Amino acid sequence: MPEDRQDKQLTIEYFKEKGIEARLFPKTSDMLNPDFKLYIDGDLFAYCELKSIIPYELLSSNLPSGQICQVELNGDPAFNNIQKKIHDAAKQLKSFNPCHNLPNIVFFINHTRHRNVGDLKEVIGVPLSNVSDIPCPLYPIYRNRLLIKDDLLVVDYIIFLESHEKQEGEEAIVLDDYAKDFIKYTGKDEKWVKEVICKHSPSDTAYYFLLSESHFQDSLKENISSKYCEILTNFA
Repeated sequence: MPEDRQDKQLTIEYFKEKGIEARLFPKTSDMLNPDFKLYIDGDLFAYCELKSIIPYELLSSNLPSGQICQVELNGDPAFNNIQKKIHDAAKQLKSFNPCHNLPNIVFFINHTRHRNVGDLKEVIGVPLSNVSDIPCPLYPIYRNRLLIKDDLLVVDYIIFLESHEKQEGEEAIVLDDYAKDFIKYTGKDEKWVKEVICKHSPSDTAYYFLLSESHFQDSLKENISSKYCEILTNFA
């Protein structure tokens, strides 16, 4: 599908900006291979599985030929959708890298405004604070499913890249903690940051999540992480 080709090229360009060469994995067998091998200075550095998040598509006979109506289905909420993509990615990465000798990376590209990095954070268990200021996931069932299936032991690192267009009339941007940290870090003002976010430039809207169980933390931080790196914590 066109989105698949475009997202693979976007992934290649994204890593290239970080000095990493992403080579497409040849699909020559029925083995569950990841999408990319990642190289630094010619040396194999990590494996990467790409997962695109796109709106559901429904062809309608009432639409002009070739047009597509995009719809969201209530039967498949964001958390289930993202959790399944992580599970599928873990299977592919584990199949090819069973001894876990190199880092495993899941690279999300989000194409819909009905999904966001908050959905991913809820699924993987990045702490949120409740009224008692106790860090906790609101819906631990999703993280627990990944733990039961050992998926979070397979995945070392998750990148979530926003790649959808801001539509005319969309409500004003509210800066989150990431953007506020970025303002302090760069010395820019809020107006400038909001303009950057509106453009949805991949380099400015990528979020990085490093699992605390990973044996490759130093290498991943040094070669990929940005200001937006978060280390995941374990929940009982």
